[in-house]
Amino acid sequence: MALDRVDITLTNEQDPLFQASPASDITQDDITNIQAIGDVTDNRLLGRGNGSGDGAAEEIIIGANLSLTGNTLDASSAGEANTASNVNVGGVGVFKQKTGVDLEFKGVNAASNKVSVTEDAANNEIDIDVNEGNLTVTASQVSDFDTEVSNNTDVSANTAKVSADGSIDTHSDVDTSTSPPSVGEVLEWDGSNWVPATPGTESALPIISLTSTDTTTTINQSTPQVLSWDVEREKDSAFTHSNTVNNSRITIADDGTYQIAANIRLESSAQRLQAVSRILINGVLQSQPYGSSYIRNSGNASDFWTCSVNPPPVKLNSGDYVEIQTQVESQTTTTITGTFKGDESSFSAIQLKAFKGDKGDTGAGSNIVVQENDSTVGTVNSTLNFEGSNLSVTDEGSNKATVAVDADKYYSQVAVNTVGGTVNAAYGSPLECVPSSGTLEIDVARSGEYLIHGKLNIGTDLNRDNGAIELAYGIDTGSGAVVGGQPWAQAQQAKKNRANGIQGLWGKVNLNAGDKVHLFLSTLGDSTTWTEAEIFIATWN
Repeated sequence: MALDRVDITLTNEQDPLFQASPASDITQDDITNIQAIGDVTDNRLLGRGNGSGDGAAEEIIIGANLSLTGNTLDASSAGEANTASNVNVGGVGVFKQKTGVDLEFKGVNAASNKVSVTEDAANNEIDIDVNEGNLTVTASQVSDFDTEVSNNTDVSANTAKVSADGSIDTHSDVDTSTSPPSVGEVLEWDGSNWVPATPGTESALPIISLTSTDTTTTINQSTPQVLSWDVEREKDSAFTHSNTVNNSRITIADDGTYQIAANIRLESSAQRLQAVSRILINGVLQSQPYGSSYIRNSGNASDFWTCSVNPPPVKLNSGDYVEIQTQVESQTTTTITGTFKGDESSFSAIQLKAFKGDKGDTGAGSNIVVQENDSTVGTVNSTLNFEGSNLSVTDEGSNKATVAVDADKYYSQVAVNTVGGTVNAAYGSPLECVPSSGTLEIDVARSGEYLIHGKLNIGTDLNRDNGAIELAYGIDTGSGAVVGGQPWAQAQQAKKNRANGIQGLWGKVNLNAGDKVHLFLSTLGDSTTWTEAEIFIATWN
């Protein structure tokens, strides 16, 4: 092969052996005058030129890849002509091309924000990662999505709660078949199932009202009589009752707050029959004070007596049952009895509950329509004013106001004393009932208008007959209790040496937080003991 002149240097200690142009090749003629006269040692060859005439020694420097044989100078290998190639089976190669001695490669780029490409200089790496937060995969982008879902046991087990048409009626406690829903209705629990209902609509409070065909049961002194009721005037789903089995009971279906009441009618041919009625819950006699009077049955006096039993509201649980018990009070003659007149008596209960109102229009420019019983009051308003002690309105800024309504709108307090005390007050001049131990007062916690209910039982030491005992409420604003301004309750024909009961009800009484409510009693001018008493207050509206 031809050798470039710059690859071989020929030197002469005195003059060059020959001259050749650097741009030309060394030909065979250039080296015919070189005669090998020695061995190659350390890539150096000594030779003598025949054409110079002076016989001086010449030196030829030869690289590791050159050899001189006879008159032939041979290069055993040439410089490398490097290139590069992609050897991957799949994907895209990174080598692009070679330009001159430069090998050119393609760069790595992220086509979207779903992938990130960063240089890890410390490890001489290019890092590629997936940005999970930027991934959005729809069902249409998943191959055979429906099959994969149906074959997944976890998914199929949970989708069984909804039928193929999307209905939730397949739930065991949802019933949308009996009464199909209408637009705008919501699911409401009726005690057994979730059923369609119109949200926020008013509905009557659940009640039960019973009476009886029993007109022969004898009420005596020795044995308390639990009264039976075999006629249902009203019965809503919040209660259960049977006219034949345990018909003395009103059974509660739902946990809640209940108002129990009864009116008991007795007749007697005897004189001075005294009886009392009380409430039992789950067979246990309640310690609430009772109301009473007696049957005079002398001259023009009547031979009947009606007792109203109206205790404060009570919280009851599902399955609890309530009964009424009546008994003749202690008599000097134990043979005096009365007869229960069931057809003129009643036993009832009301479930006290509240309903959430409808949600009105919202957003800027929304009108406020004020209605009463679905009829618009006045005109459409852009301002709604809130008043009352049970709410607060807060301006939170950013065009937002918050109205906080106390969910416990029905508010009550109660005070009971079962020790009793002594009162000696003439008719028309009631005195405060101060117990011999403990207290009998309500310390009012919230200002407002209240209903006041007072009950008191009098012992057997009343010494006068046929007069009226009086019960009144009193208010202590800080300077001692003073009798209230509303009429006093009276128990006519109070019977001496017998237990008497009296109760009073006063409505729309203004009370301030910190006021104390008391009971006052007149006793016909006798020094008389009272055995137990109760004061109950409840918000008026």
